[in-house]
Amino acid sequence: MDKNFGLILEFPFLSPSLNKFYSNRDPFWRSRIVKKIHNDVQWLLISKGYRQESYPFGKNKVDITAVCCFADNKRRDVDNYFPKPIIDALKGFIIIDDDDRYISSCTVRIKSGCKENKTILIIKNMAG
Repeated sequence: MDKNFGLILEFPFLSPSLNKFYSNRDPFWRSRIVKKIHNDVQWLLISKGYRQESYPFGKNKVDITAVCCFADNKRRDVDNYFPKPIIDALKGFIIIDDDDRYISSCTVRIKSGCKENKTILIIKNMAG
């Protein structure tokens, strides 16, 4: 495998902010939203030709940069927009698991003034 191998995946949605995620009093809301994101991510991966257990990085570690793109220019706390449900949904398709055996680091960036709200994941192979 090329040591510089990487993927860029775009998802036309954002995970809810952690403030919204933990302030919602409906005990089933979090479960429903996580399931919906999980399904949406995996359907998008399938539509792009990825299959379950395709694991393009094999057992190599990866670095993930998550870019949370917002259409407006509002200021946001970087630590409030970690796309955990999106990264969790990569398990079984892009990565074997999301623990420290397979992910070296995960970084979040906030980008304002985009054309639309979306999440971009930049996944880089750390082998080599």
